[in-house]
Amino acid sequence: MRQALYFGEERMFDGFMKMACDEVVTQHAVRLGVPILRFYSFLQPAVSIGFFQEINQEVSVDLCDADNIPIFRRKTGGGAVYKYPPGEINYSFSCPGDFIQGDILRSHEVINAALIRGLGMLGYSCVHTGINDISLAGKKISGNAQTRFSGGILQHGTLLLDFDAVAMRRYLSIPVEKMKKVVGTLYEHKYYDKETIIAHIIKGFEEEFSLSFQFSEFPSSLIEDALVVLPSYASRDWVFRR
Repeated sequence: MRQALYFGEERMFDGFMKMACDEVVTQHAVRLGVPILRFYSFLQPAVSIGFFQEINQEVSVDLCDADNIPIFRRKTGGGAVYKYPPGEINYSFSCPGDFIQGDILRSHEVINAALIRGLGMLGYSCVHTGINDISLAGKKISGNAQTRFSGGILQHGTLLLDFDAVAMRRYLSIPVEKMKKVVGTLYEHKYYDKETIIAHIIKGFEEEFSLSFQFSEFPSSLIEDALVVLPSYASRDWVFRR
């Protein structure tokens, strides 16, 4: 089995800092030559937008400002996401570029397979759909996005346990009927607490990639590195770049 690192769930940082952490963790994975899996949650609702998105087409910026809902932009692609803390699990998987063979479509499939394997252990019959989604009973329960930089691969995403349709419609430009038709949640089918789901996702990665994870708290040295790049994610120029 190959060695890998698992960082304990991080809850304190805002979206800007979480994106900075994803960057420096990926660089750290490349330096060490091992994959790193981590999970994080938000203390308050927020909106996340993809690298290529036009913010004013995807997000109700004025309403977010009025309600103090922060908007942060990811380094990865994908769509806009309303972050609903009680109803989601967020993960990121970083690894050296040669850890997974093939193009970005292939690496999406391979990493999603690990998530699907872990969820399958709990009885969720999920499948990979589209380019980067995971679906359950015909509805999307996980959106994932990926990028490559500094010799590494970063994929992060959200698993929906539940969602706030009213808030999602208020802050995102998504028709309500379309949202109800295509978006699903794990809790519609079966309830497990977050800790149980996370534990099985870790097992899914271990089995899919023949890994043995060593637990570690988030290193203070990486927090210092993330603080250096934080201004680039928190700047208005970055968030409103499109």
